[in-house]
Amino acid sequence: VVTCLIFSHGRIISASDDHSIHIYSPSTGDLVRSLRGHEGGVWALAASKDILVSGSTDRTVRIWDLETGKCTHVFGGHTSTVRCLAIVKPEWVDVEQEGGGFTKEKWPKRALIVTGSRDHTLRVWTLPRPGEPEFKCFGADDGEVDPTDVCDAEENPYHRVHLEGHDHAVRALAARGRTLVSGSYDCSVRIWDIITGQCKWVLTGHTQKVYSVVLDPIRNQACSGSMDGSVRVWNLHTGQLIHVLAGHTSLVGLLGMSPSHLVSAAADSTLRIWHPDTGELQHTLMAHTGAITCFQHDEFKVLSGSDGNLKMWDIRDGTVVRDLLTGITGVWQVVFEGRWCVAASNRSDTTVLDVWDFAKEEDEEWVGEPSGGMYDEDGFSEAEDEDEDVMGTRRIRRMFMDMPMASVDGDGDGDGDGSGDGEDAEDADAMDQDLLVDSDTEGSGVVDVIEIDDEGPPDRGPGLVASSSHAGVIEAVEALPDDVEGVGASRWAPTARANSSSERLTRVSASSTSKRTTTTTQMQMQDAPPFGQRTLPSTDETPTRPRPRGMRRR
Repeated sequence: VVTCLIFSHGRIISASDDHSIHIYSPSTGDLVRSLRGHEGGVWALAASKDILVSGSTDRTVRIWDLETGKCTHVFGGHTSTVRCLAIVKPEWVDVEQEGGGFTKEKWPKRALIVTGSRDHTLRVWTLPRPGEPEFKCFGADDGEVDPTDVCDAEENPYHRVHLEGHDHAVRALAARGRTLVSGSYDCSVRIWDIITGQCKWVLTGHTQKVYSVVLDPIRNQACSGSMDGSVRVWNLHTGQLIHVLAGHTSLVGLLGMSPSHLVSAAADSTLRIWHPDTGELQHTLMAHTGAITCFQHDEFKVLSGSDGNLKMWDIRDGTVVRDLLTGITGVWQVVFEGRWCVAASNRSDTTVLDVWDFAKEEDEEWVGEPSGGMYDEDGFSEAEDEDEDVMGTRRIRRMFMDMPMASVDGDGDGDGDGSGDGEDAEDADAMDQDLLVDSDTEGSGVVDVIEIDDEGPPDRGPGLVASSSHAGVIEAVEALPDDVEGVGASRWAPTARANSSSERLTRVSASSTSKRTTTTTQMQMQDAPPFGQRTLPSTDETPTRPRPRGMRRR
């Protein structure tokens, strides 16, 4: 199963329950590099330029240099699966003053990592800069050592705050500035100050587990989705409930926020678009026949995956624009950024990454709007206030002067499930993807690799070249023709129409009628066992999860 999929600074980054992370080039389809070190399935990713942060069932957080593929840091401290994480970059935010009123301040002073775990807690870490001392908790590369026995987070100079309060697994988080919102299986949502570690509000009202949360910094709101079928909107300053958005009939496992739209996706096979100011239901997207497994949206479109197909919708009127994938076993993940769209799906015993290039020739530098509304600046900027960051930069310098360098390892107990005990087994209920496949299951070692012929009309741009992936194949999809109409200014998809031999969106699938020369070969994958066939669960067992995403600079 592809558990995470992000697109960051021209890289497709996918993670899997087979412990691996893989990086691809969207323009060539080539596998650029594989990142190995985790001893359990990787269930959380976030990227900032050339830095990748990953969380795993082995209970550790790893930080990677994407240019070299080196694991530079291993953070231990969580005692169960690291299920969600986010990178928090400095930005100007409204801060409430003791005497009343608000002032503009920049928080955090330097970039942070926030992680949430099935151990019921969250942790805040300083995001290491390139060139800062490496830190690997003792035993980090020794699969025989349990990291919970040897990794004391308090000895890690990059560790800042341990947030305790939830009574069950932390399933989702979102963070901006100095505000963190967490959703838990204890049915509550908590609002934290990630600088002081103070829990500002405990938001109660959901009657079942909370699976998804988003922050709306424009309106100072947080939204949460639950297995009780409701979406709740909360005021960050007062902790008051603003709206209860009713309509879904089962688990709301996914939420997305853009400046003008709140989108919820549920196991009832629908997506709903809400007005974030009024809570008014604007559109109900009802064309899927199974649980929604993934989606992403912006101001123009929604892409959603379910029951073997991937659909594109016009967010402004709620209509289907086109089917991008049909007739496959299941769609695990979808992500788009700028000109690129990537989907991870399963077909014929192979997990495939489909890549679309929707830009025109003149759009070579087209970036598009970022997910979450915040562009990823160049990693670390001079704007970060090192001198004001007492808990971060100064502490790191002081502790590294006082302690021997921990250059070792311990990425996990190797059990691959991150359960730790019987209680964690209950935490991983049927709504999670990690129960669908055993992380340690070995494949046959043989996958289909599809190479797509580049020849075609001389006026078109070059197609992508297919290449083998960690789980199967990455499949090429050409750019759309210049003359087709898209969804608003985003130009993401042509209007629905009959297939034509002249249509330049070409792919190999059961639904494609385009004529194209293909070659199928068998090859042995030495370092990446393929997936066996994964069928999507029933509506009551939808795999749902938050998806941290990398941002891009305008």
